[in-house]
Amino acid sequence: MIKQISIFNAQFESLVESINEADGKYVIRTHDDRFFLFGENSVSLLNRLETATANEIEEDEEQRLAHFIEKVLLPKGIYQTKGARVTYKPKKPTLSLHFEILNASMVNQLCKGLVWLFIPLVVLSVGLISLVAHVSYFTSHLHVFSYEYILSYTPIELATILVLSLITSFFHELGHASCCKRLSGKAGGIGFGMNFFIPVFYANVSNLHILPRSKKAAIAISGIYLQFAVATLFILLEPYFPAVEKYLVLNLIGICFNLIPFFRNDGYWLLNDLSKKDDLLSETFSRMKRLDNIEVIHVIYALLLVTFFAVSFALMANFSLFRGPDIIEQLLNQSIYSFSAYLKGGLVLLHYLVIAISLFLLIRHVGNLIILKFRNLLISEAN
Repeated sequence: MIKQISIFNAQFESLVESINEADGKYVIRTHDDRFFLFGENSVSLLNRLETATANEIEEDEEQRLAHFIEKVLLPKGIYQTKGARVTYKPKKPTLSLHFEILNASMVNQLCKGLVWLFIPLVVLSVGLISLVAHVSYFTSHLHVFSYEYILSYTPIELATILVLSLITSFFHELGHASCCKRLSGKAGGIGFGMNFFIPVFYANVSNLHILPRSKKAAIAISGIYLQFAVATLFILLEPYFPAVEKYLVLNLIGICFNLIPFFRNDGYWLLNDLSKKDDLLSETFSRMKRLDNIEVIHVIYALLLVTFFAVSFALMANFSLFRGPDIIEQLLNQSIYSFSAYLKGGLVLLHYLVIAISLFLLIRHVGNLIILKFRNLLISEAN
């Protein structure tokens, strides 16, 4: 409910829903799901406005409070003049195409039945069972970790992967939403969109802004936790539906990729929250470039980043020079071409395309750095 504020012979509407303290900062949440970081002095003024009546405000306070309303609260849309009815558009997902499939009310109803899964003891039990199930399964199915296996699909396997991936992707986002519901009391909607031509689900967990970093970290990992648990159920189906095996492999690869803390995915935000950073990647690049205010975590993160990309390019080189040509030769020697053969050929070409784009981006980035260094050198010599 929007609160009416009468002060200084004027009437305002307060859109403040809650004022929360998290990690030494104050987060203001509005009724239309917008969030603002305030310092202690600003929160003190806001609390005064929210709780005091016009008669309780001393004359020496009036000018400060009036200035605060005019310069801070009204421009940010935290307060608005009575009857203004200004609508502020919520922040949209950074996707090229997106639409909501379940609104916040529907999601919160679904989450009510799942929040028990995020009780610490339950998380420990389910996580341990899922880990043991996956380790046991894949140690007896080591043949699945090969290019030949991963690049080969029958139509049934492809359909199975599509259906099960949609199910687990939805539960992944529902995991984020349910954990957010348990820890903050509220979750947003769940939608579907496209990210660089890749279809993805997304969940609105913006209410995590009112939480301390430890709880934000829990929300960051909650999607992978529930996805891992759901995949464990599918392991039980594999003896009866062999096509599930291929899905299980790709799901595990997807989870591992999502945990890599060098892309802006769940693993990255988990590391940010655990290390109490807002954007560790940008911060590391910035400080390493200036050689200023470098912390131990920046050095470790930079070394891990370099190691990761060195290993990645080594694997790309191995595929480009050895495994890829072998698979192409096998395909060319076939006398009859099936759906699986055409699909495998297409996936091999896709691998080469990704490798080519990666090399191009690397060369362009290194080239830009060299040009920038050379330009700065010329400028310093000229001065």
